[in-house]
Amino acid sequence: MVTDDDARRIEDVCSDLRDPVARRWLAELLRDRKERVALEMQLSRHLEHLHRRLDQAVRYLQGLIRAAQDVARSPWPEKLPCPICGAPAEMVVAEPQAGGQSSHRLVHVHVDGKRCAMERDVAPSPERSREPPPKAGHSPRAPGPAGPAQPEARESLLREKPPRRP
Repeated sequence: MVTDDDARRIEDVCSDLRDPVARRWLAELLRDRKERVALEMQLSRHLEHLHRRLDQAVRYLQGLIRAAQDVARSPWPEKLPCPICGAPAEMVVAEPQAGGQSSHRLVHVHVDGKRCAMERDVAPSPERSREPPPKAGHSPRAPGPAGPAQPEARESLLREKPPRRP
């Protein structure tokens, strides 16, 4: 397409031309360019309008989805949704993979028995302790409500599974 600078140069040359056929063809070229530019601008405006309307539709649909998720999650207000399927997860467990000792995957267990696996490497680190997190107001090293201080008692607590809800 002819640029704006080229169009200005053509107009300047056209005013100095004496040949009527060349002048007519150059005028036709400039008229065609003007129509094409107007069409491009109109299409650009339509596309921008479409883009804004699609953004608006996405926001609307996301609001509907959020509302539906809130309604679906209302029987389970304490549970977080599974990142894989969106249903409330009963618990999250780390299961070993066949790839080696340090390779684990996170599995979200649901009330209906469905298990959603999230592939993820969980490497053991020295910072991680096997103690359960301390409760508010209790020292993690002191015996009491936060947990027993003896290692064998702590290990037995870690092996116990939480009770299943009917």
